[in-house]
Amino acid sequence: MLALWMILTVSNGNANSPSGSVSLEEKELSHLRVMAAALPARQRQYKQASADLGLREKMLIDASDEKLAQERLLDIVHKLAAAQAPPLDMRSTELGQPKPYGEYGEVTLTVTVVCRIEQLVNFLSDLSAQPEAIASEDLHIFGTNEEKKEMQIRLTIGGLIPKRLLPKKKGSDTL
Repeated sequence: MLALWMILTVSNGNANSPSGSVSLEEKELSHLRVMAAALPARQRQYKQASADLGLREKMLIDASDEKLAQERLLDIVHKLAAAQAPPLDMRSTELGQPKPYGEYGEVTLTVTVVCRIEQLVNFLSDLSAQPEAIASEDLHIFGTNEEKKEMQIRLTIGGLIPKRLLPKKKGSDTL
């Protein structure tokens, strides 16, 4: 610690300076000691934050490009719909454009299904229980069939992807 203090004072030109006060140097040394004592705690915080980030990034839908990420999201939704009892009647699917979402990217999928209310609740519950970072974004209920107690639902589902998978904007590399 003394060597660090000496290096700092010599580089600042205070070693042989007659105007340098002892109390000022003692305060500087005290400040350096406090900073040195806090270093292990900061390193632990950094390691914890890195571990948390690693766990979160494992939840991203990973693929080699955004189209494969959309396909992976579509596969997850199809498997969940087929796993319902009875299976959800998926009428149509639309793939949205990948877009930025904070430090990540997002792929979206809109599906139109016909189901009963309990099927919808179970589907949404299963969707949120997936290990991937996916969730419902938008839900519209259109019509109902009172005879079968079914309704037509348009549901938009989004999944997070690494930002590197987003398509590059044209002209963004210009100076």
